Amino acid sequence: MSNWYESYASTEIGRKLSRIVNRPDRMFEFRFLSVWGKPAVQAVASAVGPIINTLPDKRARDEASQFCGWAVGQRLRRAGFEIAQHRGRVSDAPFKTGAVWRRAKPLQFTNNPGPVGEGGCVELGVERDTEGTIIGRWRLITTVTPGAFILHEMEGFREPIETAFRDAVEYAERYGFTTLRITDRDGLFPQEDRDKILLTLSQPSAE
Repeated sequence: MSNWYESYASTEIGRKLSRIVNRPDRMFEFRFLSVWGKPAVQAVASAVGPIINTLPDKRARDEASQFCGWAVGQRLRRAGFEIAQHRGRVSDAPFKTGAVWRRAKPLQFTNNPGPVGEGGCVELGVERDTEGTIIGRWRLITTVTPGAFILHEMEGFREPIETAFRDAVEYAERYGFTTLRITDRDGLFPQEDRDKILLTLSQPSAE
């Protein structure tokens, strides 16, 4: 093991806390709290509290609390996040503060069909329906070691491509996804069309 935290992860308490922090669906909570400027570790506070509070002394409780913050940070760094604020208030937890995170880069767009990273992604599929209209269907993907699985798919929720792309971008921004992957095998949705929509999204709405 290269550091104290990795060594702690191999202890009985470390394994229990790691199972809680590393649940695949936790990333959705970590991202959402980060978007709203809240400490991501708040997402696991109620689950780790009973474990930490049963430890015999303050030192043991402090070590377990620090490990939780480190473990959450490891996931967020792998997902493309960085610390925005070192201390934010955490409620109803054995620890009182936690780091507030933010995306290190703006939302990234990719056409690559490769494996999904730690942070998952919003994926937009482009196709042509039976009437010849170009439509989009999007879904959310989160990860679980060693592969990926679909957290939720908008089954049957198909829209004209401009609307679907706009909705997918807005959803990704709202919930802190770092990547929007576009599956467009037939080249039905060219880059110039995407850029026009992104330009309108970047402009402030009229009051």
